[in-house]
Amino acid sequence: GYEVTGFLNSGQAFDAMSEPMPVPLPALAGASAPPRIAILAASDQGTVAVCDDFRSVLYWGFRKHFEPQVLKGTEALDGAIIAAAAGDAHLLLLTDAGSVWSVGLGAPLG
Repeated sequence: GYEVTGFLNSGQAFDAMSEPMPVPLPALAGASAPPRIAILAASDQGTVAVCDDFRSVLYWGFRKHFEPQVLKGTEALDGAIIAAAAGDAHLLLLTDAGSVWSVGLGAPLG
């Protein structure tokens, strides 16, 4: 986790833990239970989780979102997400159509 060396934490300052703990995930729209996660990626600033429908994405951290948030706009993707990466202030998603989608700060990929 960020800010406390040698300990795990949720991204909030000073909530360090010496043992792993589950991250409470929100249910997606229309679902009664939290989603299952298929792909995880993390940076020193945040985490991205691709759900097992390979279209829905949760993200948290990035010194702003302490609880997982649903990424909006993934319905525009041209295929299923097959890989994800997290940078300091952005997410990258690779689809099975071979395209890369960028979300966050910085210049868009072209």
